[in-house]
Amino acid sequence: MKKLKLWRTPESRNKVVGVALGLLVGVVAGLLPHPKAAELPGIGVAHELLKSFEHKAYDQRFRTRGPLPEEKVSRDIVLLDIDDDSYEWRTWPFDRTIWSEIVTALGAEGAGARMVLFDVFFFDRSGPALNPGVADTFSKKFETLASIVPEETEWDQNVKMKLYEISDRLTGPVEEKDIKEMVAELDAITSDPQFARFSEAYNDAALYLFENSTLDALAPDRDAILADSIQRAGNVLLGQLANKEEESAYKRDDILYDPDARAMFLKFIGMTDRTQTDNQAEVELNKALRNLRPGDFEWLLEKSGEKQSGARKPIPFSDKEKELVMAELAKVRAQTDYGMGVNERFKAKIRPDNPVPAKSVLDEYIDVVQFQTVMPMFGDGSAGVGYVLPELQKDGVIRMMSPALNFDDTLYFHISFLAAMHYLGVQNDDLDFYPEKIVIRNATFPGSEKKTTITMPLDEKGTLLVNWAGAFLQPNTFIHRSVRKVYEDAVKYNILKKNEAGAPLAQHEAAILESLDDEEIKRVTEELEFFREKVVLIGLTAAGTHDLNPVPFNPRDPLVGMHANAVNTIIKSLFIKRAPFWATFAAALALSALVGFVGGASKQSIGGAVAAGTIAAYAAATQYLFGSAMIWAPLVSVVAAIALSYLLVVVYRYMTEGKEAKKMKSMFSTYVNPEVVETLIHHPEKLRLGGEKMDLTAMFAMAYGPGLSEAESPEELVDRLNEYFTAMTAKIFDNQGMLDKYEGAIIMAVYGAPVHYEDNAVKACYAALDMVKANDELLKKWEQEGKKPIRTMVGLNSGLMIAGNMGSESRFNYTIMGDAVNLSARLLGANKQYGSSLMISEFTLEKAKDFVIVRMLDKMRVVGKLEPVKVYELLGRTDEGLPEDVAECAKRFAEAYELYLEMKWNEAKAGFQRAMDARPGDGPSKVYMARCDDYKATPPPVGDDGKWDGVYVMTKK
Repeated sequence: MKKLKLWRTPESRNKVVGVALGLLVGVVAGLLPHPKAAELPGIGVAHELLKSFEHKAYDQRFRTRGPLPEEKVSRDIVLLDIDDDSYEWRTWPFDRTIWSEIVTALGAEGAGARMVLFDVFFFDRSGPALNPGVADTFSKKFETLASIVPEETEWDQNVKMKLYEISDRLTGPVEEKDIKEMVAELDAITSDPQFARFSEAYNDAALYLFENSTLDALAPDRDAILADSIQRAGNVLLGQLANKEEESAYKRDDILYDPDARAMFLKFIGMTDRTQTDNQAEVELNKALRNLRPGDFEWLLEKSGEKQSGARKPIPFSDKEKELVMAELAKVRAQTDYGMGVNERFKAKIRPDNPVPAKSVLDEYIDVVQFQTVMPMFGDGSAGVGYVLPELQKDGVIRMMSPALNFDDTLYFHISFLAAMHYLGVQNDDLDFYPEKIVIRNATFPGSEKKTTITMPLDEKGTLLVNWAGAFLQPNTFIHRSVRKVYEDAVKYNILKKNEAGAPLAQHEAAILESLDDEEIKRVTEELEFFREKVVLIGLTAAGTHDLNPVPFNPRDPLVGMHANAVNTIIKSLFIKRAPFWATFAAALALSALVGFVGGASKQSIGGAVAAGTIAAYAAATQYLFGSAMIWAPLVSVVAAIALSYLLVVVYRYMTEGKEAKKMKSMFSTYVNPEVVETLIHHPEKLRLGGEKMDLTAMFAMAYGPGLSEAESPEELVDRLNEYFTAMTAKIFDNQGMLDKYEGAIIMAVYGAPVHYEDNAVKACYAALDMVKANDELLKKWEQEGKKPIRTMVGLNSGLMIAGNMGSESRFNYTIMGDAVNLSARLLGANKQYGSSLMISEFTLEKAKDFVIVRMLDKMRVVGKLEPVKVYELLGRTDEGLPEDVAECAKRFAEAYELYLEMKWNEAKAGFQRAMDARPGDGPSKVYMARCDDYKATPPPVGDDGKWDGVYVMTKK
């Protein structure tokens, strides 16, 4: 009975219920992140939502951690950027002779880079193109020849014109047909016997023309040149695309048994352009079509001829339809064979003695249905071909990459993994494949003979979490070079190497060599030799190109940066590992139970502090684990468990204990600011006399105008004031102000108390501006109703004030007091003397200057004070700007005010008139024009230095 009685006490009951609720929430939140939760009906959506939030929190860890230390970023990784300068330099895609020069310079016969990785695709032929070096030389020599041909005969004139024409055409974009035309014209000129008289006199130019006036010299096959360079370099990795199976509402069986699916299937395989879909069903069927492999088409043809297949009857294909299917099969098979032909050399072979059976390994990798690969002439001579597809999450952010993909029960490597393997000097046989990791044996770093074993952990579906070094161009991460600059140096470097080897130089090459002095030769050599033993990654980085994607550090990061980060992750063993599921589950369970217990046993403020502290501590712990141990511990599920546990306990206690608080709130909310009520509910100790000194902003607002002064009855006056006060008070509350009191036609409010916030001055200014806008709306309404206007003026001042309960022991009120409050009231009244509506002090402006637009009104000494105060008229918000007339008026006013301070009364008055011209009826301008006249008649007192301090002394409050 005693125990039962203990359970019935509110304190004990709250503890038990708090722990129970915490455990319940902990179990649910702890199990929800498990991959199996995605397969449960109704739970999968919550699992995916949680996963998306967790990914965002994962990205934030990188940003909080910041870039990797320099020692953890390999200086052997160099990004060769197709940057803005390079992208604007030549038409994209670049002529392949550009890549040939770079590959040659970085290859085995040149600087000897460890690896050159292209995140640029070579899928199609580019054909012959004008050789820029030869073309430039041709252009100059043709022009020289043309200039010296005498116009003695009609033949001479024609030749001269033709040579000038060819010279001019060679300086612009040239297509293959243009080249053939020019070569034909050149052949006609040089084969004419009359041309022989020029070859003797001008043998240098003529000899060059005779030697090079062939199509091969003018326009070599760019593909053959690049393929030859790749073959000789021996260190080039090329990229290809891998098409993953797309999620579709249709499967292979639907084409066989569903008439609608079958009809759409036959429609699409007969179309050249398959992007022309009419509805969502066709979109889904198109996805299913892209997922089909050769074996799937063979299965469809075979099954469609059967009379019965289980419980369902297949729909047969007609002879014409079979032809369509067989044609599609032939096309898909040709694409597959083409891709496999290039990839045969580079596929990953799981050894028979692999520690884990191949089947269990292959099941863990993402399946692909097709490769879009490089031309065989490039792939055959390359050091490797790898796919470049990153693993995008549903939110489009790249966080991981798959070291390998599964096509037809065979693994094919990601290009970044191939680059890491080449850097580490490992072969396929040095890899041990497991479902959850890849072990790299016999790894050897450049300059070392020591063999190392690297264990690369894999995340879900065989992916590797990339440890991002920082934003793409962040200092102290990866080294960057511009493609354009490297190409220009590569051309010179290759000529130097060619000359060193004793190979004959073309005339334009000889001209370039002759132009190089010793200093330039040294510079070019150093620039290219820098790449020795480096992993060079080439890709698009120019802003506005298609090759930019969100990554944890940056919403638009060049995709080539993913390769750099992936390679660095592997060769530096910077692997990010997920925390074990059991550890996360235990954390969710324990912390939610703890918070539930504290929430049930303590005051709400203590429970909230413990919950917030627990969340902060856990978040700090996960960040520490991520930054120091590279462990990804789930954050969102545990934080959600803690927060929800506390929330449920609060709700439970509110329902059982909150009746008295609700009663107090309903009693007092009518009379005082709701924030004060909340403060009193949670801090009843504040129901005492006294206050505290706080840095606040005081507001005094006053209604004035004929709508009040000419009210026909007390009832009308009260009605008009009530409507006015309602609108103004709403704007005060909207900006987190506390209403202090109504006193006649004056509203007194405070910003920053009782709940303190640092930007109280900004919120007070925003409120004042909103009040004027609300007043303008009321004026329109009253005009339509035939009522006389009521206008608003406001005074604002910021500073130290006493805020608290003032009054007697039996009756008191929460209010503010102090000199800073009094100054606010003085500024309210000062509006009348300046014709302004919103006046703020220099102390308020200092706190809000980045957020509001003002104009200097005066430097004045208010009644009862010796020190002058700078006052300003509040005009608007910086994020909204000013109307054109107001801005122009403020500008002219400021100019005139400077003249006013210099006691140039006539010029100042003219300036204030210009301000009024910009904004007719401007009150301050009108006041200063009159003041200029007064001071002109009776100048103000000046100091010993003959200067006036510009202070205006207020004579009344």
